[in-house]
Amino acid sequence: MAHRVLLVDDSQAMRTFVEAALEDEGIEVEAASGGAEALRLMPQQAFDLLITDINMPDINGLELIKFVRETGVTAVNRPRLAPSPP
Repeated sequence: MAHRVLLVDDSQAMRTFVEAALEDEGIEVEAASGGAEALRLMPQQAFDLLITDINMPDINGLELIKFVRETGVTAVNRPRLAPSPP
């Protein structure tokens, strides 16, 4: 069973780069262009890992991580919360 990652970044170039690298390793990736889109995706699918940019215009990565930790309302499978590097 392949691992599933939710990748959240407002930069299309960064999403494309990270998504390609992860898929080369056999990891399934769902990409979101921002925090709001990620919040829409999380209840619909289960993810093993959340990779998020910190600085995004709608909901920043720290707010997204805080929401996931505090609400438990997502379908994330006990994620390892890892912000992407600046």
